[in-house]
Amino acid sequence: MLNCLYLAKSSLDAAFDDDGRLKGKLLARITGNIAGLSTLLSRCGWKAISAETSWTGFYLLRVAPSDKI
Repeated sequence: MLNCLYLAKSSLDAAFDDDGRLKGKLLARITGNIAGLSTLLSRCGWKAISAETSWTGFYLLRVAPSDKI
């Protein structure tokens, strides 16, 4: 399976303000090695949380609390 991270422009627009600051969670579809991507996201201060959807592979990406980085 191919490792991919899919982001919709509408999700990017909803998650970031006009100055590029994160204002909410970012919905993404992730395929492949989720554990490996979670490690990479953690190193960058982000966290992937499984989204409450009927579709498989959808996650909410958010900034991890600074004490967890």
